[in-house]
Amino acid sequence: VGSSFFWANGLMPPTFAVSFSASAGTFTVAANGTFSGTVTLSPGAHTLTLSQTIAGTSSLGLSVPVAIVPPAPAITAPSNNAALPNGNNVVSGTGTPGTTLSVLDGATVIGVGTIAANGQYSITVPLAAGERVLTTTASNSGGPSAPSAAITVRVAANAPAITSPAAALSDAAGPFLIAGSGVPGATLTLYDNGAQLAQLLLPAD
Repeated sequence: VGSSFFWANGLMPPTFAVSFSASAGTFTVAANGTFSGTVTLSPGAHTLTLSQTIAGTSSLGLSVPVAIVPPAPAITAPSNNAALPNGNNVVSGTGTPGTTLSVLDGATVIGVGTIAANGQYSITVPLAAGERVLTTTASNSGGPSAPSAAITVRVAANAPAITSPAAALSDAAGPFLIAGSGVPGATLTLYDNGAQLAQLLLPAD
């Protein structure tokens, strides 16, 4: 991202010179006491200082903080409405090289990295089961960008656990107890060599 333009204007006594620090620009005040102009600023945090000079004597400077933040990054993978496995998943996309990329699940930051020199990023993030809404932001010394366009992904639940039988059974004609645990609200299906034996819905929290 190149430099950005900042428009400054105000009201000063007529015929006085107005200047910005760091040689950003010098503006001449109009006869009615107003001044305006543009300065070119690079991305990041800046402090613009305004002073006026009369007969070789300068006033105290008036400082104004200005932040030029990166443009919003983009998410290229996973795709919107993708079905993902539970646990770690990779979020990829594009943004301003060298800026800090944050991946958010709703309002929570779940991963941070740096956008590469080619403008690409790939960050591994943990995703819990359920529907997740993901966005990214890019930050420099001026602060974070606007968020990227959001995507929604559907993350599978973890595999259920079998607590009984605790070990393989042999010479058992049955019946015997099958017990375990799963994610609240999930539908559990029990198979025997690929054939469905039972199906049940776990109560939601």
